[in-house]
Amino acid sequence: MRPVSYTWPARAHKSLAEAEAWTPEGRAVTLGEVALHSLHHTNQHQIMGVASHVSPVAPPFAAQFAEVTVDTETGKVRVIKLVTAMDSGVIINPTLASGQMKGAMAQALSYAVCEAMPYQADGQPLVRDLNDYHIFAAAEMPELVMRFVETVEPSHPFGVKVVGEIGIVGIARAVMNAIHRQHPSESK
Repeated sequence: MRPVSYTWPARAHKSLAEAEAWTPEGRAVTLGEVALHSLHHTNQHQIMGVASHVSPVAPPFAAQFAEVTVDTETGKVRVIKLVTAMDSGVIINPTLASGQMKGAMAQALSYAVCEAMPYQADGQPLVRDLNDYHIFAAAEMPELVMRFVETVEPSHPFGVKVVGEIGIVGIARAVMNAIHRQHPSESK
């Protein structure tokens, strides 16, 4: 097996498929061509690879906001819109990253607004299955807005940061802050 070096596109708008693999002899092929050839030409075997990188210096950053209405008679909170703006470095797969973040936002919203795990006096749970344990269904979800602020993280080979759990972190606080702004004397 001969060594191959990889180059990442210099311009952020290029895709992963446009990145190139170079041989020591100076020949180059795009990763898109490598993928196409491996799947549809020679013996039709997939190329598999696994890697992980944890940056010691590059946490992701996010700001999260909620728009809510509060029924002043019942206290029922209805979340109208959630917005997350996040710096996750270079976003290699925008569809996957957005889906990951929207899933985290949905999980956090259920946690913040409607999930509860009550227990009887003897310690037995009152909720024993998902029929009684409410989490938001797709039709109940508010509008979710996801914005990525792309930066290049120099400690990672592709300039990326993590996308994942950070989408959960601020939603409960954003909902509480929105309630507090509408009813400051009642939400301590």
